[in-house]
Amino acid sequence: MQPFGFERSEEDRLVQGIDADNRVRIFHIDNTKLVRQLLARSKQQAPLLAAALAQSFSTLCLLTGTLKDTQRLTFKIVSKELRSRIFVDADAEGNVRAYLSEEPAAVSEGSIRCIRASGTRQFTGITDLPYDRMDLNLEHYFRQSEQIDTCLRTRTDIREGVCVSSEALFVQALPGAPASLMAQLRRSLRSEESWHDHEWVSGMRRLGERPVRLQCYCSREMLAGMAAWSSGMAGDSPSEAICRVCGRRYEV
Repeated sequence: MQPFGFERSEEDRLVQGIDADNRVRIFHIDNTKLVRQLLARSKQQAPLLAAALAQSFSTLCLLTGTLKDTQRLTFKIVSKELRSRIFVDADAEGNVRAYLSEEPAAVSEGSIRCIRASGTRQFTGITDLPYDRMDLNLEHYFRQSEQIDTCLRTRTDIREGVCVSSEALFVQALPGAPASLMAQLRRSLRSEESWHDHEWVSGMRRLGERPVRLQCYCSREMLAGMAAWSSGMAGDSPSEAICRVCGRRYEV
């Protein structure tokens, strides 16, 4: 049975390419529709939490471009400043989800834990949380784990809990690229202009596009049993089940 009370997830396109001189690979996405849908489902009104959720989600939208076949990437972010946990994951088919835990995080230091899985194999890594922006923290982790200079940037305009615009950019140095190239790129991204018009994005040689969508793995069968158990404890009979991750409602 199809869930009710929510709109079907829309799709944005991740554009992949390489610069004209074959020095860096570039991914760019305008994911305004997906971030708008994410915030609407999460009903997150706190500005800092909404921004952190959107930045984490947008970064994983980019990183779907690094996955192949059955690979999956999962991040658990624990923030001391936000007193929250953020969970984001993505697969090679472009399915991405992100959500905040309902319980505050009481920790002495922030951290990012990553699980990169492929079939029955998985790699786990952990690093600190040195920045106040989640895209910079994920860049910090990705650059350390890959040992390749990588730039991850998100730009999201959120007003009163609604996403007005959102885009994200991934640039990674290829072998033989000048050491100063990535620093030059980071300086150029400080302007307020849309990255659509950035010379590296508009001038890149396009290699293809991939669909990206907001996707939760909940189901009526999975949630109906949980709702029945909870309602049974309270002596009620449930008529619907609600996924706390994506906000979808199912008739039971």
